[in-house]
This record gives sequence, structure tokens and C-alpha cells, in this order.
Amino acid sequence: MKKLFFLLFAGILLFGASFSLAAQNFSGSIFSKSTQEPIPFAEITLGKNYGVISNTEGKFSINTEKATPTDSLKFYSLGYAPKKIAVKDFNDQDAIYLEEKIDELEDVYLIDRSKIIPEELMEKVLENAENNYASAEAKMAVFERYSGTYEMKDMEVNIKKADFLSKKQQNRFVEVVDSIANASKGKPSEQYSESFYYLYKDKDANFKTQLQKATKLANEEKSKESGKILEKTLNSLTANLDSDKTFKVKSGLFKLQDSLKLKEAIELSTSDSILNENKAKSFEFKQNRETFFTITGFDFIENYKRYKFTLKDVSGYKGEMVYVLGFEPDRGSAKYQGTLYISADTHAVIKMDYALLEGEKAAGMNMKFLFGINYKRDQAKGILIFQKNEEGKYLPKYIKKSARDYVYLDRNILFKENKEVGWFTSKPKLKFNFLIENLNHSTSEFLFIDNQAISQADFEAIKPGKGIKLEKIKAYNSQIWKAYNILAPSKEIEEFEY
Repeated sequence: MKKLFFLLFAGILLFGASFSLAAQNFSGSIFSKSTQEPIPFAEITLGKNYGVISNTEGKFSINTEKATPTDSLKFYSLGYAPKKIAVKDFNDQDAIYLEEKIDELEDVYLIDRSKIIPEELMEKVLENAENNYASAEAKMAVFERYSGTYEMKDMEVNIKKADFLSKKQQNRFVEVVDSIANASKGKPSEQYSESFYYLYKDKDANFKTQLQKATKLANEEKSKESGKILEKTLNSLTANLDSDKTFKVKSGLFKLQDSLKLKEAIELSTSDSILNENKAKSFEFKQNRETFFTITGFDFIENYKRYKFTLKDVSGYKGEMVYVLGFEPDRGSAKYQGTLYISADTHAVIKMDYALLEGEKAAGMNMKFLFGINYKRDQAKGILIFQKNEEGKYLPKYIKKSARDYVYLDRNILFKENKEVGWFTSKPKLKFNFLIENLNHSTSEFLFIDNQAISQADFEAIKPGKGIKLEKIKAYNSQIWKAYNILAPSKEIEEFEY
């Protein structure tokens, strides 16, 4: 009896130890066994719709709170044999090595590459796009990371009229602006922000979010972001003004505000909160502009006849044959090059990477002489990885978008005080010219960790709430995200501090 009790007790302890092991964050790195090089964007799964992606350095971090002692972590990457490791056998910070598949698919499927016509594949990709990509209601857990580098090229502020300021105050303002410009020109600043939220989507691509956590890593005092520079300028300009007065604000022909309190405007730009409503609108804007949930918004797919496609490889992924097509401009307005990974079974693009050709422009607006605005995006590249759900539809798993934007603003700004004056007395005015020229590099990443089907009634019943407080940090700390599934940070993020 004592022996039986001991065995039961030991079993309970072992089960508890295994479960405790499973209910933590695991980190590691994934490498190619043959080359010893890191494997970026490998998929690490725990169940059908739950998992993460390795970063560009092959690093990953996954929360195993949902795991049971009998579950396994599975590792997948195009062109490599999958690997499975039981959660109880996984050691934190393990190095995982995947073996390349060599001509395995040709042997299994007896592929005759000469009969694979890339243009015919692309035609089938477009024909099946509407059916392949999920449009139904869904709930997704999303980790989002933004990395930005801001470099000021030029800045000038000239006072044209200042009824509120004495000559001495105007000279002092010019000195402050010069010091801001001298401290900023040619000295790029960096910032990183991360957030975790639940994203709810209906069939018409309307979104709601429930923010769970948000952090920002940046030295805002040294920020070269144009908004921050303007804020510093306004702070120095309005230091001697009565902030309780209200103003009409115009920029050129456009009225910006009828009754603006300077104090309120400055406080608004330094908000420490992130609102659910704003987050949902931001995601909806990005989805409409850049296409997240389908592939038909990309020029090299919609207008594939403008591009030259070549069959680079035939590979395998999760037991499925995949055609690897390279593409480059062939005629007309084509301006991208890259690689598409196409399922031989469904003709869905399951992965793509693309880049704007040097010398081309992805977007732009030149109204420099008419409105003092010049904008162009002369670098753009991206990676999209899709995952098939239980209904056989594809949803995004990982999205990465990088860009370089040139921004030029040369605007006259007029503040006119709201006060009663006589017929022949003009209202006090403050008029100045603000010129700034910036070069901004940005990268946005979205990791879709989990997805669940919901109904339209479920979507309508979601009450997002107001939002959460933004947590501002001075150095990266992995413990901040220990309860969440995230994209492992790059070396640059880990080493950034101020």
C-alpha cells in the first residue's frame, strides 16, 4: 500500500513538473544543419492555429501556457524537413537544426519541370484568389512591432508677424530653433513600439481591437520625428503666450482650427494612452492601403502580364508541393521584383517576398510649389506568409513591410487670437513659416498568433473599451512580454537603450 501511494505521489509530482515546464515561455534559435546559418521566418507551432515565426536572425519565443505534457513543438520552413520536439523535452535557449530536403518531391511526384508554365500558374492564382483567402468573421491574437529611424535633412523657422512677442522674445525664439536644428541635423533617432491585441474582423473587413499591452522604446527628447520637432518648436514659441486664450489656426488656404488652446494642442501630442478605436482605424487604414487578407492588391499579381516569371524551384511545406517563382519587370509600369511560393494543390500564394526596384517610386505627391508639400516612397519591400485554417482558407501568419520615405513640408502657419476688437483694429496675429525636410525609415511587423472563427453576432457584441496606458521604457527587457507570444526581438532592439 505504501509502495502504491509512493508511486501515485511520484506520478503526480512528475505530471506537475511537466505541466509547470509547459506553462512558460520558451526561446531558441533555428539553423540550417548543412550551412549552420540561421533560418528566418520559420514557423513554430503548438496545435493547428497557434504558433509564432522566427525573426530575421532565426530566433523565436513562444508561450506554452496552452500546452499539455503530451504536446509537441513543430518546426517548419520551406525546403526543410519538419521537426517535432516534445514540450517536456525542450530546453530553453535550445538551438534547433533543420535538414534540407534534396529532390524529395521530384521523386515522389515525378515532376517534369518543363511542363510547368509560370504564366499559367499566375492565371490560376488570380482565378482562385477569392476562394482561397478567408473573408469570414474571425478573432485573431496579434503582436505588432514598429521600428523607425528619423533623420532630419533641413529645418528652418521664420517669424513673419508676432503681435504677441517682443523683439527680444523673437530673437530668443530664433536661437532656440537654431539650437534644435543644429542638434538634430545629420543625427538620426530611433524608436521602437510593440503592442499585443485581439483583432476582430467581420466579412466586410471592418475591425475592432482589444488592446492588452503596449510599449514604446525611444528617447523622445532627442527624437527627429517631424511631429516631435514641430512640438518642440511650438513649445518654445508659445512659452511667453497666454495659453488660456483661443486661436483660429490656418495653414495657407486651409483652416485647421476655429478655437484652439495652445496648451491643449501640446498636451494632446504627448498622450501616454493608446485607444482601441484609433488602433482599429489604424489597422483598417493599413489593410485598405497595403492589403493584408488577400493577394489581389499587389501589382505583380493583379498585373502579372507586365512581369517575367521563372520557375526557380519545386519545394515542400507541411506535406504540400510548392512552386517557387521568381519575378521581375518585363514591360509597362512594372517596378517590383521578388519571389512567390505557390501551392500546387490550391494555387494559393502561401508566401511572398518583394522589393521595389532601385530608382522607382512606390508612392508620392509633389506639390512643393503649390502647397509646400513633397512626399515620395523610394524604397519598399515586404514579406507575407499565409497559413491554411481548418476550413482550407488562408489567413495571414506574418507580415513585414519596410519603407523609406522622403518628406518635405514648407508651410505658413497663422495663429489669430479669438477676441472682440473694434472696427478699425486688427486681431493680434502670430504668423511664421515652418520648413522641415526628413528622411524616414520604417518597418512594421505583424505576427498573427492564434485565429478563431466567430459569427457576425459575436463581432457586433464586442465592446472594445477605451484603451490602455502606453508603457514607456528606456531599455528592452524580455520579462515585459513573458506572458505573451511575440516575435523575438532583433539584436538592434535588444541593445538599444538611452
